[in-house]
Amino acid sequence: MKKRWVFFIVLLLLLLSSVNARAESWKSTRVSLPEGRSEHTAVWSGSRMIIWGGFGGRNTGGQYDPVTGTWTPTTTTGAPTARNSYTTIWTGTEMIVWGGYGSGYLNTGARYHPSTDT
Repeated sequence: MKKRWVFFIVLLLLLLSSVNARAESWKSTRVSLPEGRSEHTAVWSGSRMIIWGGFGGRNTGGQYDPVTGTWTPTTTTGAPTARNSYTTIWTGTEMIVWGGYGSGYLNTGARYHPSTDT
């Protein structure tokens, strides 16, 4: 379990701050950031990192595009109730969120299609 968290933290750090090899400097990603959070999840769609949920009643998220260095909010229409400590997978076309903890243990979830923001 600890290795999984380390992997996600390293992936998140690599994606949130990219290195400009020529200038040997870090490039900021602080443009339209989603609100701060912990205990959220992130998946890689092949071209964007998608984050969602987290501790503190979050049922929001965002998509980060490392090519443009910009964040786009994910829709909250049809989003599952706020939760943390849940499971997320990437199917190749959609992000699926399941379970976790909100006002109690949850046995619900939802699917998110980043190409249509639904």
